[in-house]
Amino acid sequence: MIVRRTLWDTCLALTVGVFLCGVASCTPHSRHDSAEQSKPAESIQTNNPGNAAAQYNLGRLYAEGRGMPRDYAKAAELFQKAAGQGYAPAQTGLGWLYQFGRGVPQDYVKAAEFFQKAADQGNGEALTRLAFLYENGWGVPHDQAKASELYQKAAALFQKMADKGDAAAQARLGIMYKYGRGVAQDYFKAAELLQRAADQGHAPAQTSLALLYKFGQGVSQDYAKAAELFQKAAEQGYALAQLNLGVLYEQGQGVPKDYAKAAELYRKAAGQDGKDVKNAAHGEEPQ
Repeated sequence: MIVRRTLWDTCLALTVGVFLCGVASCTPHSRHDSAEQSKPAESIQTNNPGNAAAQYNLGRLYAEGRGMPRDYAKAAELFQKAAGQGYAPAQTGLGWLYQFGRGVPQDYVKAAEFFQKAADQGNGEALTRLAFLYENGWGVPHDQAKASELYQKAAALFQKMADKGDAAAQARLGIMYKYGRGVAQDYFKAAELLQRAADQGHAPAQTSLALLYKFGQGVSQDYAKAAELFQKAAEQGYALAQLNLGVLYEQGQGVPKDYAKAAELYRKAAGQDGKDVKNAAHGEEPQ
């Protein structure tokens, strides 16, 4: 009963919409971001010490546990090699590992340092993550003005990418509109952007859009539609979607009440990486 209560507390936290974007089992530039990252691990060569992109991509697969057992320490090692060559995605990825203590000791100062290096190269994700640290005073002084400045820069970058049809950028920008970070809060605009990304099969966007339907933010409240979207994302192995769908089954909202199905979904979400779900309470939802 203690385990079930812990799961319920986590689910309840998730359903009140405290997340910026889902931390689940995705690292920065996750499998929802680009076709390039669908390459099998064995096809990526890292023998050339200067091949930062290959080092980053292999590290990302280790972090996600795709094609091999999940190994954050190995991911950190590979990200470090690529980051040392000035590769912005790896700097962002390494910052992510330090932020959440994956494969390295948790260290907000180091996280901020690596996010800053990538942000200086115009990396939108690094800008949002660095802004989040300034917003909360983690590893850097609490500075809301600085956070707002960084969010605005990120929003401008994501807008350009979103206009070109980039699903990850549409999803990130949609989340920013949902919470009013770098842009004026606008649930209708958030729903529009998240729908565009969800239509491309982007699991985090499907999950975030489902939450809008669940709470009637920018769209008419519709539990059945929320369940449909959670289901699509859950089938892709997205833990936050599995968790939320479990809540709907437990409460009988949009789907028949089914405790066995709820328990199954909770186990799937918890089995991926319990720390991901816990860290989601920090208000971050990595795409």
